[in-house]
Amino acid sequence: MPVQVRSKAVFFWLLDETKTAMGMRLLRSWIHRPLIDKKRIVQRQDVVQVFLDHFFERSDLTDSLKGVYDIERLASRVSFGKTNPKDLLQLATTLSSVPRIRAIFRGMEQPAWPILSNS
Repeated sequence: MPVQVRSKAVFFWLLDETKTAMGMRLLRSWIHRPLIDKKRIVQRQDVVQVFLDHFFERSDLTDSLKGVYDIERLASRVSFGKTNPKDLLQLATTLSSVPRIRAIFRGMEQPAWPILSNS
């Protein structure tokens, strides 16, 4: 394995505390394609700071995300008509977690949230 690839793998391994497959893909994407625009870097740092400042909400969010299945994969399977009953149960379980997750975010009431949808 080339040194650069191995370095990224080790870096990813050190940083990866994601709780979902979607989070893992997002982190991997951020490592492979880091931000170069200072404004976007500062915005991302602001979001990280919000989570650091809200320990209890972060903990609740972590617990809530443990019950979330890979919605990107499930949506893909639904769109191609390749679902099975297990996929539909996982989708229902994931969607039932959304109100709790939204409530956690609302409880933090932060101006940094709008940039999450643009990341």
